[in-house]
Amino acid sequence: MDFAFLFAINSTAIGQGNSSKVSNGQVKQILSDWSATPKEVAHVMINKYDNPQEATANMLIWYSNGPWKKLILFKKEIPHDFPKPHTDLLQQFIDYKTPVEKFDELATNDGSVIVERTNGEISARVIRKK
Repeated sequence: MDFAFLFAINSTAIGQGNSSKVSNGQVKQILSDWSATPKEVAHVMINKYDNPQEATANMLIWYSNGPWKKLILFKKEIPHDFPKPHTDLLQQFIDYKTPVEKFDELATNDGSVIVERTNGEISARVIRKK
């Protein structure tokens, strides 16, 4: 069975992609058990971009905001030590067809840069968006 399919059937998403927004009540319920930093970043993002278009218990997702194709805010903070110890919790995507010869260089430079060749996307996990 396809991994993406398994993920899809095991994740309950609210919202329908680009066309709708998650309600205030649903966002409040989702954030009720998030820790302080992801919750704070969620409020900053909502103030800037309005409610997300999709949400699960573990992430909020916005589409087509400013230069970003997609923004994902994660409930779980990912510890990261470069350039100094911090946690990443926001992933920002753009459309970019990365040349094949650059994959190794990107991978050794920073683990927070993620190239998805099939989707023609590149993303970065960051501390927070201000």
